[in-house]
Amino acid sequence: MTRTVNQPEARDPQAAPAGRPEGRIAPPCPNVLVIACMKDEGPFILEWVAYHLSIGVSNLMVLTNDCTDGTDLILDRLDDMGLLRHLPNPSMLGLGDLSIQRQAIEYAQHNKQFRHAEWVIFIDADEFINIKVGNEDIASLLARAEGADALSLNQVVFGSADIAEFTEEPTIERFQMRFRVERPLSHIHPMMFGVKTLTRNRPELFRFVNHRPMLRRRKGNEVVWLDGSGKPVSEEFLKTLPRSYRTAEGTHEIGQINHYAIRSLESFIVQSVRGDAENAKIKRDAKYWRSYNRNEVPDTTILSKAAGARRAMAELLADRELARLHREAVVYHRRRAGELLKLKAVAAIRKQILEMSFPDRA
Repeated sequence: MTRTVNQPEARDPQAAPAGRPEGRIAPPCPNVLVIACMKDEGPFILEWVAYHLSIGVSNLMVLTNDCTDGTDLILDRLDDMGLLRHLPNPSMLGLGDLSIQRQAIEYAQHNKQFRHAEWVIFIDADEFINIKVGNEDIASLLARAEGADALSLNQVVFGSADIAEFTEEPTIERFQMRFRVERPLSHIHPMMFGVKTLTRNRPELFRFVNHRPMLRRRKGNEVVWLDGSGKPVSEEFLKTLPRSYRTAEGTHEIGQINHYAIRSLESFIVQSVRGDAENAKIKRDAKYWRSYNRNEVPDTTILSKAAGARRAMAELLADRELARLHREAVVYHRRRAGELLKLKAVAAIRKQILEMSFPDRA
C-alpha cells in the first residue's frame, strides 16, 4: 500500500457520517478505557475494535508508529467516526530512550480520555478480554470484582492451531487451541502466566505501566487487588513487580486475556519483518514461534461472544470508506506475505517453522 507522505487520503463521498454506529454495539457501562500500541495490524483492527465495543468497552485509544499497511488510515477513520482515539506514538520523534510502549503509556495519561476514565487497561492488538461471568461483558466483570482497585487477568497464549494460511475468518473463531494453564505450580512457565491489569484510575495509588501498575509508596494497605478468579493477590505480588501470577487454585475463573501471539504462519511471516510494536529488540523468528505456538488444549470460552462481535463488525463495515480501507489492508497483507519469502532471511525462518510445525509441507 503506497501513498504520498503528508498528503491526506481522498474521502469517499458516500462514506457514512462520523459518529458511533447505532444498533448492536453494546452500550458502554461503566467508563473503561482500553489502550493499545499498534504497528501494521491492518487486517485485524476491525475485529479487535468490534469485539471490545461489543462487550461494553466505552473508550479505546490506539497509538501507532511507522505504519506501512494502512493501519493508521483505518484508525484515523475510526477516530473520525467517534469510535476511538488514534494518536501518534511519541517514540516517532526519537526524543528519549524509553521503550516504544513506555513512551506511549506516559503520553496517553496526558489525554482527556485517560483523565476521564474510571478504569484503564493496556493490551495489544492480538489480545482480547475474555469475560466468563454474568453477561460476559465489562459491566458483569466489574460487578464481580466490586470494591476492587485492580484486577489482574492472565494472558493465555493461543497457538496457530496448525493453520498456515491467512484468511479473513475472525481470529477468536479460528484459533481455539491454547497453552495448558492447568498444571502444577512446580512447572515453571512464567511467560505463560503473564497478566494484564484492569486498574481503577487512581494516580494517587498507582503509577501506570504495562502488565500491572506500580503501587505508590506505603499504599499497599489501601488497595484491593484481585486475580482472574476474583481472589486477592498475594502480598509478594503486591510488594514486588512480577509481570506474571498464578496460584495452585487457578487464576482464570472470571476472565482471562486471550493472546493470539502468532496467528497463522503467513501472518507470522509478515510479523517477522515488522518486528514488535512495543519493543524493537524482540525478534519474531523461529524461536519466538516455538515459544508461542502452544496447541495443547482446546479453549472455546470466547466463542459465546463471537456472534456479538460479528454483528458489531458488520456495523463497522457498513461505512464505505472504512470497508475500503479494510479491504486494501487485507490485500496488502496477502501480497506482503508472498513478497517477503523472496528474502533469504525470511525464507529461512519459514523453512525452520515448516520443519517444526508443518513437516508435511517442509
